[in-house]
Amino acid sequence: MSHSKELRTFGDEEIEVLYRKSRPPAVGDTKLTYPPPLPSVTVENGMRIERDVSLPLRDGTIIYTDIYRPEGATNVPSIISWTPYGKRNYESTPPWQSLVQAGTVSPMAKFECADPAYWCQHGYAVINPDPRGVGFSQGDISNFGTQEGRDGYDLIEWVAAREWSNGKTALFGNSWAAVAQWFIAAEKPPHLTCIAPWEGLSDVYREIICWGGFPEVGFQGWILNWIGVGPGRVEDFVAMAHKYPFMNGYWEDKVPKFENIEVPAYITAGWCHFHLRGATEAFQRISSPNKWLRMHRDFEWYDDFVPENIADLQRFLDRYLKGMHNGWEMTPRVRIDVMDSGDIDYHHWRPEKEFPLARTRYEKLFLDADKGRLTRDRVEKESWAR
Repeated sequence: MSHSKELRTFGDEEIEVLYRKSRPPAVGDTKLTYPPPLPSVTVENGMRIERDVSLPLRDGTIIYTDIYRPEGATNVPSIISWTPYGKRNYESTPPWQSLVQAGTVSPMAKFECADPAYWCQHGYAVINPDPRGVGFSQGDISNFGTQEGRDGYDLIEWVAAREWSNGKTALFGNSWAAVAQWFIAAEKPPHLTCIAPWEGLSDVYREIICWGGFPEVGFQGWILNWIGVGPGRVEDFVAMAHKYPFMNGYWEDKVPKFENIEVPAYITAGWCHFHLRGATEAFQRISSPNKWLRMHRDFEWYDDFVPENIADLQRFLDRYLKGMHNGWEMTPRVRIDVMDSGDIDYHHWRPEKEFPLARTRYEKLFLDADKGRLTRDRVEKESWAR
């Protein structure tokens, strides 16, 4: 595959970044057309839907967003979901909705993000942008890092200045829509009021490029082929992993500055997902004194739309975006599902005061390749296994 190159500065390092050409929309795969259409406005089921609204980023790049909000309402808070998968469900993704509880999500919901059909009925606006380089938006697609942080900052401040807005915004979403929140919140946009990152890794190099020290980029290659739809280029972090296999300024740029995150946060972590390390690391490292962690055993997409979970999220958002005194602060700071193979001793939302648990007992185990198991005793002889 051919690449174009761009010399960029990361800290005190100049690093050559590789880009591949974004792919055009495939026939039958999307309804995107070029050039972008004029903005359109419709009213459906009490929602005012503004599609393809343009806004400038600080460097002059124009991106496009869809806005869903209660028709005729003013003083409305906003929920923003930042992903590169397309701002509408039909533009982007496989049939993920078949993996959630039937009847809990509408066709308006984009992949891993807030469902406008629910949140507009509860007095919120939902903002679905196409980040730079995605869909109609100008520029090249960035894969995590401080560029997404700065762009998200600009979107938040633009949204907060709309005549219908109450000036308060939240970030919400799962997976990429969660990871982006670390970078955006670390930029400290003045009108970002709270975040709800539901399962998001927090160190691209250690958690998806070089998992536990072992290079593995197959999954990310698949992701690149999926997200790379737009008019420009897409940053090829798989090629970058081959070019720069060790930590450098490029990879450090994709580690959020957790100490800068001070807004209230509702974080989730799934016991059975590669987001687990990142989500728990973020919970421990962000500076916010108001942070909550819910650890569950369900697959991430299913968990996103369980009515009990959405109602719980609404209490969090109502507290900080609408100023409701609804007792949210009484929610245990940590709630965990306790796994059990036979569901004999299964616990749901067991309250805890911290994570890791203060009463955790750590035990060192040794890998015995000859016997194919972990053992408490040190292995005396060298062995190997294919």
